[in-house]
Amino acid sequence: MKGVAGTTVKITVLRDSKEIEFNITRENIKISHVSSNVLDNNIGYIKISSFEGGCANEFLEKYREIEKQNIKSLIIDLRFNGGGIVDEALNIAEFMVPKGKTLLITKDKKENEDVTVAKEDAIINMPIVVLVNEYSASASEILAGILKEDVDAKLIGNTTYGKGVIQTVYTLSDGSGLKITTNEYYTPNHNKINKIGIEPTIKVELPDELKQAKWVKEERQRILVEAQKEADGIVKEAENRIISMIDEHEITRKAYEKKAEIIETANEMSREISKGTKDYADNILAGLEVALEDALKIVQNNRKELQ
Repeated sequence: MKGVAGTTVKITVLRDSKEIEFNITRENIKISHVSSNVLDNNIGYIKISSFEGGCANEFLEKYREIEKQNIKSLIIDLRFNGGGIVDEALNIAEFMVPKGKTLLITKDKKENEDVTVAKEDAIINMPIVVLVNEYSASASEILAGILKEDVDAKLIGNTTYGKGVIQTVYTLSDGSGLKITTNEYYTPNHNKINKIGIEPTIKVELPDELKQAKWVKEERQRILVEAQKEADGIVKEAENRIISMIDEHEITRKAYEKKAEIIETANEMSREISKGTKDYADNILAGLEVALEDALKIVQNNRKELQ
């Protein structure tokens, strides 16, 4: 329920035909949108699920963590990332793009251009591969286009969604709103993004089964998180509130029983969900690893030619 963190709200729960009141304390919940790992052959991997506030700082923190493990190249996964705050994507790009290079071009209806350039020296200097698909949109496409054109990153996957416009909402006198497209984004090399997308360097179709496996994995995690949250909430509420009509010990006992039941159900669902997809997903990812190794060889050969 919305409100200031640290304040309490009273809720009434109907349980076994009896109304029970609980006082719940509001808390801020931080959701991470960046994850990282180190793969075989010293390949760093960073997944960005959405460009939310603070995403660039989180990206840098994750990079610093895997950098300590002597990574030699970096994979940035933008698949299924629908976008978010464009400035966060630009800030991430600045970690990899040399100072002075163009990051983004914005054009208005009269073709007037506003050019954004990198203001800081790059701190990430290594071969980069970017994973994209048809669900990579908006800020994801902007970052993919920057890395492809400014640092010769290899894009692997499918053509991106193709959303590259800025829309402004104007409030009318009657309180309604009017949304108008006012500007359009272009890549550093003046390539149009909107309704076109960013073409991958190496096209790799993502099988429908793997798309389903991703959904299954996310659904599994959602079930576990929600189950744990609900179970913890029941226990906390039971411990914090005594209802005069019902014995406190009985409430707490039932809450703990409910918690165990919910967690066990979630774990059982998790096992059933993952059972049929784990082996298949592993085979698909093994194939993708081979494709990434080929792409890395291309990058290394290109670098040798430049030396």
